[in-house]
Amino acid sequence: GITGTYGTYHSVYDSFVYMEIVDPEWERAKAMAQLYALIAFEMVDNDIIPFSVINLYDSMVRWIGDLPTWATDEGCTMDASLLQPLLDSVMIFGNVALDFTNAIGDLGSDPN
Repeated sequence: GITGTYGTYHSVYDSFVYMEIVDPEWERAKAMAQLYALIAFEMVDNDIIPFSVINLYDSMVRWIGDLPTWATDEGCTMDASLLQPLLDSVMIFGNVALDFTNAIGDLGSDPN
């Protein structure tokens, strides 16, 4: 059977036959296509795509913080000090992200 959080996308089950079983009227597929079209229209009409690099920075810091626990949970040993160069790079990214967000705000289109 089908298990896991990934679903059937690009799996052996990803076929027209399978779609006839799970979405015979293609309602979900149609809804997703319409959603992607709306997102595309939104992106085309904006001079600046409303993407928050500050949120990306926050997520990257959180992911780095979670990495030692995740590695341990997966049965790996890890020297957490090896993450310092990565964290340093993410901190530089965070400074640039803040500068970028401020510059966008100066244009009157704050993505946050």
